[in-house]
Amino acid sequence: MKTIRFIGIVLLVVLVSIGFSACSSSSSDDVDNGVDPSASIVGVWYVKSIISYEWDAASQKFDMSKASSTKNYNDYETKYTHTFTEISNGYQDKYTDGYDDWYGINELVHQSGNTYQLYDVHKSNNKKDIVGKAYIKSVDKNRMVIEYEWTENEYNIVTFMR
Repeated sequence: MKTIRFIGIVLLVVLVSIGFSACSSSSSDDVDNGVDPSASIVGVWYVKSIISYEWDAASQKFDMSKASSTKNYNDYETKYTHTFTEISNGYQDKYTDGYDDWYGINELVHQSGNTYQLYDVHKSNNKKDIVGKAYIKSVDKNRMVIEYEWTENEYNIVTFMR
């Protein structure tokens, strides 16, 4: 009888140990969900691809089953530079097409989780207009995906590379 009780206690200890290790706060779950905790969006990124979807007025949602346009940039190293810097409540994105002095500024103001309110910042007077939402879907050291839901009824999935 003591032997059976001893075996039962050993099995219970093993099961509890496995349960605790399965519920640990390991960062591997974050990496599996597309977010590498050691990676940051701060820095210079280049646009690798843009997939656009349009608003379907009949269903009152974006039609994600077919892209309205897809652009891949093989020479992304020299075009469409985005420089993300931290601001007090999110990130500033200063971008350029790489050909002339043209540039734009967006601010991604944190709301919750990976959701950001997206503002266009006017160069002349720093006035900010809400232009949509941004969702940071994945980030690692060399690749980032942000989904932009624009107020003009367009949805873009943008892949950035370092």
